[in-house]
Amino acid sequence: MKEIVELMQAQLELFDDSLIKLDSLKQTLKTSPDGSEVGADVKELESLLTEFANLEAWQDEILYSRGADSIADLLAAFPPSDQTDEAWRLFGEVQDKELELKAKISSANELLSRSRNFIDYTINVMSRARADGAYGPPGAPAGGVRDRQIFDANI
Repeated sequence: MKEIVELMQAQLELFDDSLIKLDSLKQTLKTSPDGSEVGADVKELESLLTEFANLEAWQDEILYSRGADSIADLLAAFPPSDQTDEAWRLFGEVQDKELELKAKISSANELLSRSRNFIDYTINVMSRARADGAYGPPGAPAGGVRDRQIFDANI
């Protein structure tokens, strides 16, 4: 039981670190729409991926050695005690942090997408890209260069 509790405490700590780093990335994306300062934040997040992989390997080892399919199954096999109650509490916290992390990753992905769109738009404007038939109204004939610039209406 002690090893399971240690694993979940390590998972919680890593989730907390990841959430802090994701908040930093989101703030950078909001204040730097061209993405010029994102590299450092992404590098810090990438280093956490190795730690996640290590914890997953540790969890798999625990589950395999005890013949369980999941942490919940493993905890259910233990008799009720104060340690088991503590483990269930930590298990719930880990689940909550995982959901929070997924939501923040989704939000950061949206900000990254917007930043990429802004960069594409800026490149189009700077290169004075010209529109072709693909940018015309529905039903208009395709092909040929028009006399107008490409301006993405989504930006």
